[in-house]
Amino acid sequence: MRFPAQVLPRTAAMRVLAVATLTRAVGHGVFYTVSVLYFAHAEGMSVRLAGIGLTIAAVAAMAVSMPAGHLADVLGPREVSSYCFLLQGAVTCAFAFTDGFAYFVAVAVLAASAESAGGAAFGAMIAGITEGADRVQARAYLRSVTNAGIAVGALVGGVLLSYHDQSLQAYGLVGCGILFAAGGLVQLRLPVITGGGDHTRSSPWAVFADRRYATVGLLNIALVLNVGLLTVALPLWISERTTAPTSLYAVLLVLNTLGVVLFQVRVSKRAADAASAARTSRLAGLALLTCCVLFAWSADAPLGVAVVLLVVGTAVHVLGELLYSAGAWALSYELAPDGAHGQYQGFFSMTSQLGSALTPAAATTVVIGFGAVGWLAFGVLMVLAGAAVPSVVRGARQPVAP
Repeated sequence: MRFPAQVLPRTAAMRVLAVATLTRAVGHGVFYTVSVLYFAHAEGMSVRLAGIGLTIAAVAAMAVSMPAGHLADVLGPREVSSYCFLLQGAVTCAFAFTDGFAYFVAVAVLAASAESAGGAAFGAMIAGITEGADRVQARAYLRSVTNAGIAVGALVGGVLLSYHDQSLQAYGLVGCGILFAAGGLVQLRLPVITGGGDHTRSSPWAVFADRRYATVGLLNIALVLNVGLLTVALPLWISERTTAPTSLYAVLLVLNTLGVVLFQVRVSKRAADAASAARTSRLAGLALLTCCVLFAWSADAPLGVAVVLLVVGTAVHVLGELLYSAGAWALSYELAPDGAHGQYQGFFSMTSQLGSALTPAAATTVVIGFGAVGWLAFGVLMVLAGAAVPSVVRGARQPVAP
């Protein structure tokens, strides 16, 4: 039986990455579903302490992203990514034995740092097995695989939660760890990947001297806010500021997931090089502004009107998210020098993590605090960031002065 390329990639290396990614994604789906509730009810823990611990872990994850990427350039991205995911798996199993805040923070920091380091090296690994526009297509395909895997894992996690059994949730976390480690082991089936460049003399902070790349990274912080607006601001908005039922959010989340799975690869074909990626980022900003306007209009609207605005707004958000992802992936690769993809991917990943970390507090303060004006503020910020990308990227093939 032959599968179409959209389901099963043609190259052996991409098939290995697809299996590894799907395995880890199922683990993430389970983890996202059961972890916070498990942590909040563990011995010596609470919702507040769990939130503080996860925030500390997120900061640590950002800190290791760039050094890990540079290490991938030196030692090889396959090795660094795979062993970091193996470490993440082992440490995740330790979550099942959470006993007090100090233990929880130590485990959370190690797990988040290992995942961040593995992710930075993973980006460099894709650069090592693909070239040009194929890199963006690979990221798009793997993102579709990730979303599908997370959906499956979330269903499994939902079943575990339905039993209201803390010990069963603990077994679920151990299962997550096993899946993370298995994904790392699968990656070791890839051939050894070596990069160019003299890493014995290169600085792990050279990316900061690349003004063009650093500026694109700063703009990425603003554009990546779109993800948190959907996952944090929108459910609160529906609950507190609209006449729509809160249960509608689950439908909107399914709509988003299906949109990414079905259309990410197709949309990513728009970003074949730096110039087209910059135009794609500009379009993403326009789409994201439009969805923010639609969400803002849903405030206190009649039930039918509110539901239509929220559904259409989510569909437009999916388009903006797909365009944003395609543009960001292409720029992160096209503007990076050969032989330094690990460090550059680590930096770009760090900007995405920073934007994601800022979103919950910003969304609840600005959107929920200021209502429709808050949505418009976010929309204007993202459209301005997207509009600035083409002027920053212009002349990307010219050497960048340090």
